[in-house]
Amino acid sequence: MSDSWIRELGPLGTNWMKEFIDIAPWLIIVMKKAYGFDENGEKLNYYCVNESVRIAYEF
Repeated sequence: MSDSWIRELGPLGTNWMKEFIDIAPWLIIVMKKAYGFDENGEKLNYYCVNESVRIAYEF
């Protein structure tokens, strides 16, 4: 993470300690795939990846 991102998160009190993970009923992991490859090895760009991931984790 960049220094500016860490400074912006500072007031929220976030850090590496995540005690709630032990008591959470579910843990949902959201990942994105920005590109892939076709059967010939050519790179395929996936569009609107960030928007799609955002919509997925909002639901």
